[in-house]
Amino acid sequence: QDPTSPNAMTARAWYLHAIGYANRGQDTMRYNYSGGIAEMQARHEQAFALFYAATKAAPRLLAASDGILVLAQTVVGKENIALELERIMVRYPTRGPLMRAMYPLAPQWGGKPAQVRMLCDRYAKMITTVAGYTPEVCVVDAVYFANFWKGPMRDVAHEALTQMPHPFLDYARLDK
Repeated sequence: QDPTSPNAMTARAWYLHAIGYANRGQDTMRYNYSGGIAEMQARHEQAFALFYAATKAAPRLLAASDGILVLAQTVVGKENIALELERIMVRYPTRGPLMRAMYPLAPQWGGKPAQVRMLCDRYAKMITTVAGYTPEVCVVDAVYFANFWKGPMRDVAHEALTQMPHPFLDYARLDK
């Protein structure tokens, strides 16, 4: 396949994303080699450029859009989340992109509860693939899907989970 095709750029970008994390290591940043952190940043910046180029060439390419959302965790900044999520949700209003946008909004990555709530308020009602997917279900889903660390937001989500019988959240009940 032509290496400049959107699919090839997306495949290469996901490869660079994975290599970046492999170079970084699995521990928290303070326990990782600083050269590994720099290497991850470099690979993730290359990946972002490829994901971005792929979405420009093929705006409906969900795998490239997902990459932009996921890389907001390490490279491109949270301001890009709203832009990319809006762009892709008008094309594919599904839970997948919304939840991938939640990874960089986890508290351990500098996210804030208000950001999660804003996205859930805006997009949960668009999702028709999960019956009864309300903003409240979305917030709990986000906390467990993106594996928010223990803390106030997780505590609130856990309490809401005990009061919320929504069957879609059964996976979260296993992770209490």
